[in-house]
Amino acid sequence: MTISERIAELRAYARQDGEECNEGSIKDFLAFPFYIAGMEGPYLFLLDNGDLRALWKSARSKFAVEFLGGGKARLVALPMGASERGMIIVFRIIEFPDNPSEEEFLTCVKEHEAEEMAVSG
Repeated sequence: MTISERIAELRAYARQDGEECNEGSIKDFLAFPFYIAGMEGPYLFLLDNGDLRALWKSARSKFAVEFLGGGKARLVALPMGASERGMIIVFRIIEFPDNPSEEEFLTCVKEHEAEEMAVSG
């Protein structure tokens, strides 16, 4: 299934359930790099509030990005090792490279950070 087909499917599910899709969230996702080198994904989900969430994963970590609309997103980065700490960062969607590595992706998020907090891994 293509990304466009998955988004259409999520919109249809929302209509069937009488729920809203945050079109600003979808627009922000479409402006974002779809692929992160060395990671599987994106896997797309529609949250109860209508925001789109994309998940990427590798053997080392998982990245979940909730697209908030208005050019903002929230990253939840969870390492696979139990001893490592994860993080939550709200960031602005600006100038992301195409097909970044995990490290390039995290660096870009931190450069455009609006707020951050650590989470237990």
